Amino acid sequence: MPRLLALVEPDTWFTYEIQVRDDVWRGRDMTRIKVTIDGNELYEYLDFATTFGPGHFAFQQHDPAAA
Repeated sequence: MPRLLALVEPDTWFTYEIQVRDDVWRGRDMTRIKVTIDGNELYEYLDFATTFGPGHFAFQQHDPAAA
């Protein structure tokens, strides 16, 4: 199993930034969802089906040992 890199050490404050915006990529409408932690891009999701509309979202945190 690949080893996961810890972006933030336990018991450390960090900045979690989520950017969501409508965009056009190669002529196709889409929603761009980008997540960064302390300025490091964690992932970017290009939602061409525009699945996610206006509303709320929630975080779910798991214990590191609960992989």
